[in-house]
Amino acid sequence: MFDFAGISVCVGNGREEAKKHATYVTKPVSEDGIKYALKHFEII
Repeated sequence: MFDFAGISVCVGNGREEAKKHATYVTKPVSEDGIKYALKHFEII
């Protein structure tokens, strides 16, 4: 799925295998990682 999407994001508390393949690793979910990633990519 990561290869198909073009940009892949993994939260900081995700599995190490997913982090290795992600384009971008953000903060953990508990630290608003999804919001942080959306801001990083200027989606919000």
